[in-house]
Amino acid sequence: MDKGASGQGKWDGPADDSGNPVFEGKGTFTWENGDKYTGDWKLGQFHGTGQLSYADGDEYEGEWDDGMYHGEGTLSSPNGFEYVGRWQTGKPHGPGKMTFTNGDFYVGDFVDGKQHGHGSTIYADKDKYVGEWEDGMYHGQGTLSSSNGFKYVGGWQNGNPDGEGVMDFANGDKHIGEFREGRRDGHGTSIFADGTKKTGVWEKGNFIEN
Repeated sequence: MDKGASGQGKWDGPADDSGNPVFEGKGTFTWENGDKYTGDWKLGQFHGTGQLSYADGDEYEGEWDDGMYHGEGTLSSPNGFEYVGRWQTGKPHGPGKMTFTNGDFYVGDFVDGKQHGHGSTIYADKDKYVGEWEDGMYHGQGTLSSSNGFKYVGGWQNGNPDGEGVMDFANGDKHIGEFREGRRDGHGTSIFADGTKKTGVWEKGNFIEN
């Protein structure tokens, strides 16, 4: 978001000797489209702390720098979306909590608006991921668990199990070993719900040799 006192509207704040608006210090500007900002200004830009209410019902309240969300702030929407946390040049950046319109929510680190670093997501269907993220995807070490009994603990890459890990399946099977792109791939042992097991080499989810 990058917005200042541009466009037509009404100013309620400092003025010069001729009565012309001076967008410095504290003031309120209401645009003709219904957007409204109340707070600190500097050189015609939102700068400091303030609240911007959009005509569509979205609202940001918090810190600003040169017309952009920057520092601590909250962005909320009538559709249920909300982000509370750190911002940098208009994007979530640093620790924060993001609630999505479908009821999912993420608590953890952000970089350039995406989950990046360490964090947890609890999904509306009660699935849960706790671990490392990169560029908005599971990446590194983490645990994904589901209420149906599924659980994976281990390495991730680009959103898929990848590397060493342990996967418990909903049907009672378990695999301990290597994964690639979400499938058993490499050395590992599968222990099946009926008590039998296979140890050896797997490829693309299929057992190929002892």
